[in-house]
Amino acid sequence: MKFMHFLVSQKGRQLQIIVGSLLIVIAMASWGELLQLYEMIIGLAMVAGALFDFYLIAAFFNLPMGGKKIRRS
Repeated sequence: MKFMHFLVSQKGRQLQIIVGSLLIVIAMASWGELLQLYEMIIGLAMVAGALFDFYLIAAFFNLPMGGKKIRRS
């Protein structure tokens, strides 16, 4: 629960954008294998989730996927 509250905080969202961008850059630098494609998809999902305040991982914690709803709980 504390983990999700960190992810929806300002610092958590910034960290997600940085880590997601790094995953995309690493995947682009070593393009050609299926593993790098998965890495790029995960990076894009992290960046998009942080930008749009939508968290797919929240479903594993039985929480709503919207950032505003998580912050209220």
